[in-house]
Amino acid sequence: MFRKEQDARSTPRVTRQAWDLARSLAAFVSDGCRLVSAEQYRQRLEICDGCARRVGNRCRECGCRLALKAGGRAFRCSRQQWPAIEP
Repeated sequence: MFRKEQDARSTPRVTRQAWDLARSLAAFVSDGCRLVSAEQYRQRLEICDGCARRVGNRCRECGCRLALKAGGRAFRCSRQQWPAIEP
């Protein structure tokens, strides 16, 4: 069964979520598993707070758990809302 449209509360298909997770984890490991600072983490989650695609602790754009995703320096917002982290 195919989805015709993705509404505000739906998440991507499991296959897309798995692919996005694999890419994100590869980038995280390549970056040395480094985390963002406490201030950067707070800033990322504040940005997510104002996003219509956030439902609880989950991003409906990519399907990720925000408390985890916001912490990794190599992780990126699927909607390009987070500021770039300088090396």
